[in-house]
Amino acid sequence: MLRQGLPPCRRNDGKRPIAVVEISRQLSDMPDRLFTIVCEFRGGTHTFQVRASDERDAVLEWTAMLVRERPIKRASSYLAKSVAAWIEDFPPVALDGLTDVWCVTGSCGGDFMLVNIIETVQPTNDR
Repeated sequence: MLRQGLPPCRRNDGKRPIAVVEISRQLSDMPDRLFTIVCEFRGGTHTFQVRASDERDAVLEWTAMLVRERPIKRASSYLAKSVAAWIEDFPPVALDGLTDVWCVTGSCGGDFMLVNIIETVQPTNDR
């Protein structure tokens, strides 16, 4: 992931910088795994599916989707901003005894939030 504040890479021949080409190649080579997100928040159970390279990126993809699509009405952007603020320090934790299942908990303005991240097997016919 590129960090903000780095000086831009420039090339004199008008093509994309080498670093951007390499990062693009790495991203395209990453497995596109399917994750199901189950979020308990303010008395509701909300389910989503996202594609990401790992469970942490799945949470970040989910927060981006919350802002973009606003599926939880007014709480979507609030929830997304809260999660994004602490995900670096408190990443998803693998649940003992389960395979490919993680959990994130937190408080958003005093409201408890429980998020389960489950790597989901994609159907072979890609429905």
